[in-house]
Amino acid sequence: MRRFILHKTLLGLGIAGICFLTLAYLLNGYFLTKWKLLTEGKHSDAISFNSVTFFDPSNGLGISSLSIEKTTDGGKTWTTIRDYNDMGFYSLVFIDQKTGWIVGTESKTLNSKEENRVASSKNHKPLILKTEDKGLNWKKVNVDEASLTKDNARFSAFLDICFDKSGKSWIVGDGGIVEAIVENETLKVLNVTYTENTLYSVSCSESKWVWAVGNGGLVMHLQNNSWTKKNLNNDAFFMKVKVVGNDVWLVGGVRSNKEYQVKGLLLRSRDNGQNWEDKTPASADSLSDLYLNEDQGWLVGANGNIFHTSDNGDSWVKEKSPTTNDLLGIFFLDNRNGWIYGDKATILKH
Repeated sequence: MRRFILHKTLLGLGIAGICFLTLAYLLNGYFLTKWKLLTEGKHSDAISFNSVTFFDPSNGLGISSLSIEKTTDGGKTWTTIRDYNDMGFYSLVFIDQKTGWIVGTESKTLNSKEENRVASSKNHKPLILKTEDKGLNWKKVNVDEASLTKDNARFSAFLDICFDKSGKSWIVGDGGIVEAIVENETLKVLNVTYTENTLYSVSCSESKWVWAVGNGGLVMHLQNNSWTKKNLNNDAFFMKVKVVGNDVWLVGGVRSNKEYQVKGLLLRSRDNGQNWEDKTPASADSLSDLYLNEDQGWLVGANGNIFHTSDNGDSWVKEKSPTTNDLLGIFFLDNRNGWIYGDKATILKH
């Protein structure tokens, strides 16, 4: 009986109605597919993917704190292109199919008379690497430390980078935000805006605006060549800022009185940061990254948490996760191919 009723219903819709339902089902299916675990380290010393990018469904690159990794089977296995014992990598960005950038930190060459040789911000300087062959080879971009130091303010690490339409780079780190261009493998600093709080993420939007966020709930917005600064919550931190259409999203968490207790925080602004709506999913732990496309989207964070939305972030539903490792980021190549990456070499495939 059920089959007969369904058959009559579809006949009543006609060919156009059937095609519409089929298309809607397929489109939703791209996003509602369960996440599958491709790889996961079994030991505490397994690498953590800080950033991942794919050029096609099979070939991709990833960075850990100390190495650059490559996959040719869609993320199932990874091989190390090169280890860097004196460098640390935080963000990987490609501006086209061949040209990519890594920002991070590297150890300074210490004078033999120096007694303190332990790892500290004073013993590190910011790092930029560039590739023009899809990551097979990397060249160091020269960075003049003097141009990044003023009074007691200085940079020891770059944490994220973006490029605007003119090709100008905007780089954030533990000293603030740097406006620069790269000429002849040298970073030419145009301007530096120093901040007391570390900035973790920067986004260059299509409207030529720049957003940067970080510790202490700090939100910076460049509009009409002028920066505005807001501290939304001194106990908050934002790991990512994402501009999606006309909306600005802030992804992070809030520290409680006890350091080890961190609650997730997800904010959205529809009016260029004048007002912020709290869209944090119920009982979310610290959040790391967000992906939205055509009302559908994903949100990830600590303890393997994965959330899904089908209404452009107005509401979120917690999904079953194949891991309890911290998830740090999301990369979508297209609606059919998406990856989540994180701690202990964790890679999930959509």
